[in-house]
Amino acid sequence: MDRNRIRVLAGLVGVFGLVIQSVPDIILGRGIDRGFEGAIPMIGSVGQTVTVYNDMGRIVGPLVTLAMAVGLGLYVARRVDLSTEYRRVGGAIAIGSTIGVLVAAVPILLQMSGITSMNLITGIILVATVVRMLVEVALLITIGAIAGGAIVTFRTDEERPVTPTGADDSLSTSPSGSTQEDSRPESQPAH
Repeated sequence: MDRNRIRVLAGLVGVFGLVIQSVPDIILGRGIDRGFEGAIPMIGSVGQTVTVYNDMGRIVGPLVTLAMAVGLGLYVARRVDLSTEYRRVGGAIAIGSTIGVLVAAVPILLQMSGITSMNLITGIILVATVVRMLVEVALLITIGAIAGGAIVTFRTDEERPVTPTGADDSLSTSPSGSTQEDSRPESQPAH
């Protein structure tokens, strides 16, 4: 699997992750401005309704994004040897998800902010908002995808744990807890 395909998949997860985390805020903002009037079920007062739906969106959005990221990591790990190419794959996922978030951020920010004029303060707020989106979505996708890949790559069976590459064999432990050096018969010399 080449890096461009990984970047595109991560970008799609980035776009969808940002959308799923931003749409509830847009819907609630419109509801506050125009009234809910049957658009969504009311839970007590308007303020209570907004609070409940806002909290639900802030819980569900990152969880769905994380689930998609872990799924991406599982998908990629089944096609790439992550034990040798984790940096390349991690970089491709980070770049792809960042580009996806940036592409989706423009229309979302325009929809949410309603900016009519630009000045220094508005620019600072927009940059801070984009950085927040990158941290909340692209970083979450990168870490989640690497974790999903780790599930596939670093599985062990119960009898013999995987020895990390470059590990000193004399220090790895056996299932009984003793080191391999300790469990050798006395007639064998240690390395």
